[in-house]
Amino acid sequence: MQRRNIGIAVAAVVGVGLATGVALSRQAGDGAGAPPLQAGDLIVDESVPEYRLLQDALRIDLARHDGEAEHFALVPKTRPPDLLGMGIGSDGPDAVVDGYQFGRQRLHTLVELSARPTDTCAGIRSERSSAMCVRDGALTHVAPDAPGLRRVTVYFTGNVATAPKAGDAETDRARSFWAGAEMVPLDQAPWFTDLVTRGRAALHR
Repeated sequence: MQRRNIGIAVAAVVGVGLATGVALSRQAGDGAGAPPLQAGDLIVDESVPEYRLLQDALRIDLARHDGEAEHFALVPKTRPPDLLGMGIGSDGPDAVVDGYQFGRQRLHTLVELSARPTDTCAGIRSERSSAMCVRDGALTHVAPDAPGLRRVTVYFTGNVATAPKAGDAETDRARSFWAGAEMVPLDQAPWFTDLVTRGRAALHR
């Protein structure tokens, strides 16, 4: 697989928390014949703690049930530090990219799950990009619904005003976490299940 354009990958997930516009399956228990549930229908009240993150988890959960099985097929077993949001990113012929937003600087962790080695990190280094590659290697676990994904690449990006920097507390904390995080199938990550459960409860308030 050729290295994906970093700017495109960032743009695909920089709007974590926003509706994707993709029609999603209506949850069990809703009336038969009702119109398909849209990601934008999943609105958690702003008074609820971590409401944006809860919305993101709900949208990811429903998108996966609607066929986006490779996205977030594998996630960290424990919750990433300073997590603010998550979003489904870009697709390639043999890879997907998903994003996690974190910290007061609103930096981005981009996680590329792929079938074979990519040159994403090599491209970051050769271009002297402001992005920071923190992981590039084989996965220990295989996702039952995406068995072809065997490798993970993780890199950080900033936004208009910020960039990941070695020595910065948020960057270093995230780098330490993602460099060694055990990547497991989504249903084996209690922190994500908790977000979905809390999100569903908040929708019915």
